[in-house]
Amino acid sequence: PGRAYLQVGNNEIYELFQSAWSGADYVENKEDKEHLDATIYAINDLGQYEILSEDLSGLGSSKEVISVPSELDAVIDYIHDYAEINEIEALARPWLPPLPESVYLQDLHAIQFKEAWAKEKKPLQATVGLLDQPELQSQT
Repeated sequence: PGRAYLQVGNNEIYELFQSAWSGADYVENKEDKEHLDATIYAINDLGQYEILSEDLSGLGSSKEVISVPSELDAVIDYIHDYAEINEIEALARPWLPPLPESVYLQDLHAIQFKEAWAKEKKPLQATVGLLDQPELQSQT
């Protein structure tokens, strides 16, 4: 959150804009006070939360914890659902997909051993992983 500059187009025009925090819990019906946390916090110099008031919402005595999406997640889900219902095609993304958590050698170099055995032998090259180079739009 805060202020930042955004480059508009490919020229040298930069616009100052104000951003906001969108990580708050999304509450669909603001009139429904049942699940709202009424605790007031102060943020100290170390960035830690200090409780200023007691939470009287009754959430502490709740038997089950309900996970709710953030406001940002709710907006993203709404846009996704709207695009799907109206059959709006997704645009090509300017970035590559994230690298997988685990990488297996057979996924990087699918090799037919019988064919490779008959070919001329090349110098040994060990594969050690998958390299992500976003500036080159490459994952090798």
